[in-house]
Amino acid sequence: MAAGRRPAWCCWYCWWYPALCAALNRPDLPDLAGIPGGHVSLAGSHLVLRLDGDGKEPPVATAQVQIGSVQVSVTDHPDLAPKDFLIFSDLPRAQAPVLGHPVTAYRMRTVGGAGATGTPGPGGYSRHLVVAKGPDRSGGSFDLSYWRRDATTEDDTALRRIAEAVLPTLQGWAATPPGT
Repeated sequence: MAAGRRPAWCCWYCWWYPALCAALNRPDLPDLAGIPGGHVSLAGSHLVLRLDGDGKEPPVATAQVQIGSVQVSVTDHPDLAPKDFLIFSDLPRAQAPVLGHPVTAYRMRTVGGAGATGTPGPGGYSRHLVVAKGPDRSGGSFDLSYWRRDATTEDDTALRRIAEAVLPTLQGWAATPPGT
C-alpha cells in the first residue's frame, strides 16, 4: 500500500469512532463516574459485527474508557429500541426518562478472572442504561454501561450522570423539544 493511503474500510471507521470515543473520553468523566481525581488509563473504540439471517444487520460502534478499576462504555445501536433489551437481563426495568428519552435499565453478570489460587471466581455486574436516541422511541438507542472490577459498592447514580452529560454530544441524538 502506498504511503498515506488507507484501506477503504478505514474511512468509515475513522469518521465515526473518534467522535464516539471523544464524546465519552471527557475531562469530567472521572467525576461523573464517581471517581474524583481519577485518571483515564485506556480509551478506545471498536466495531462489533452482528450476524442475522439475511446478513443485513449494520455494524455497531462502541467506545470504552477505563478509569482505574471502572470501565465505562457507550454502544450505538442504530436499529434497537430500549424495550428490545428487556430480554437480555435478569433484572430489566424501565426507568425514569433521561433528558426526556425512554430508558431501559439492566445488568449483566461479567466473567470473573482467576484469583491468586488460579481458580476462576464469579464476576461482578455491569450496569446498563439503554436510552432511545429520540424522545419518541425511534431512531435506535445508545447503551451506556458501567462496570467496577473492585469490591467497591456500585454508585447507581453514576451511570445516569454520565448519560445526561454524554448523550447530547453524540451523533444521532435528538433533543427533546421544550415543554415535552
